[in-house]
Amino acid sequence: MKYTYEVEMSPLRHRIIEEQQKKQALALEIKRRHQKSKRIKRIIGNLIVGTLVSAVMVGVVLLGSFLDSGL
Repeated sequence: MKYTYEVEMSPLRHRIIEEQQKKQALALEIKRRHQKSKRIKRIIGNLIVGTLVSAVMVGVVLLGSFLDSGL
């Protein structure tokens, strides 16, 4: 009787292990995508800030040259 129980339960155990492995793989994929998304957002944010800083610097230089030539 014990042998029959182990043989019948073995596939169930394998299915449970496979499901856990699938869930772990899915969790890793979601985590990888989330990290990639965060990295892209950070790059875009840095580009926007850099562009704004550059625009302000150009504006200051143009304003300074305008005021210098006007006086």
